[in-house]
Amino acid sequence: VRIDAVTAARLATASRRLEGIRAGGGLTVDVEGTLRDDGSGTALGSIVGRRIAIEVADTARVSGLDLEVPVDLEWAPSADDDAARIAGPARTGRLAFERLDLVGIPVRAVSTELQVSGDTIGLRMPVEFDLLGGSVRIDAVTAARLATASRRLEGRMEIAGVRLDRVAAALELPPREGSLDAAFPSVSLTPDVLRVDGGGEVRVFGGVVRLGDISGENMLTRFPKLTLSAEFEGVDLQQVTRTFDFGEMTGIVDGHVRDCELFRGIPVRFDAGVATVARKDVRQAITVKAINNLTVLGTGGRANVFDRGIHRFLDRYRYEQLAVSARLEDDVFILRGGARRGDRELFLKGRLPFRLDVVNVRPGQSVSFRTMLDRVSRLDLSAASTSR
Repeated sequence: VRIDAVTAARLATASRRLEGIRAGGGLTVDVEGTLRDDGSGTALGSIVGRRIAIEVADTARVSGLDLEVPVDLEWAPSADDDAARIAGPARTGRLAFERLDLVGIPVRAVSTELQVSGDTIGLRMPVEFDLLGGSVRIDAVTAARLATASRRLEGRMEIAGVRLDRVAAALELPPREGSLDAAFPSVSLTPDVLRVDGGGEVRVFGGVVRLGDISGENMLTRFPKLTLSAEFEGVDLQQVTRTFDFGEMTGIVDGHVRDCELFRGIPVRFDAGVATVARKDVRQAITVKAINNLTVLGTGGRANVFDRGIHRFLDRYRYEQLAVSARLEDDVFILRGGARRGDRELFLKGRLPFRLDVVNVRPGQSVSFRTMLDRVSRLDLSAASTSR
């Protein structure tokens, strides 16, 4: 069988499982073989791709892809799978691409040899490349059992010293300092499920964010779902609030985000919390702008004390504790304060001499996620300077 100039786009749209893939380019399949009455057979030839471009679910794009895969197969029927058992001797192929973009982050050109055995293809050697001031190493990458329902992509990945300021610039996010180091000893992707074991550390805002295991479903479709968790400690609030123009706060916080589920990049479920950690060498203070924004997030309204009495002349307050937890599930959002004064639940517990609390006026009351998005849209995130 010889098929010339088969477009990768037609192959990509041949299955619902690949509906999130858009592709173009040229693919030549040149194979001859035998097919016996009992369902067994052989195939010998090659698959060659030239100048292929692929886009996966708006998150990854590869261009200038060249592929050479030798075909040397022998198969027989198997009762253990919905496809034949396929074997073949080890052969050498080649993979190269000119450019790869992952969620807007560019990866330089790569060229490497492939090891092909039966319906399993893998990298013969680890691949290393520079990325945004750091480096990435991928190893033991294998696309296994490609002709069966149990096909999967597996591998290992290590990331070292990737600069967050360059990541932010690539993703058009607010600038920030720090670096990313991560080790994922097992990454597995099937047509339905993504599983990433291990984790990494992101050093950002003076603290450390530790990533946990990552999992996903339908990652190659238009409706991907991703689940992850993270813990963070020692984060400098002053760096965070200045970066996002939230209004300045000083202090150190620890916290977590657990079971965060993203559907098409939008959060649909999570359990999160943040609380300050008192340190003798760190002053805990908050500006009027930050108090107003925190009040909008917690209650939907602004603080009403800054236009009367002594508060008209103050732009900064001392506080004793900041503690906030949030939970989202089934479009129901619950925001709780973790500090207390008497029987009142507080998001922010003030401190003398001018004590000012941010109170959760409806503890335990839920709102819709849309309502929370509306509150976020009403935050004052304009850059502003304050006198000290």
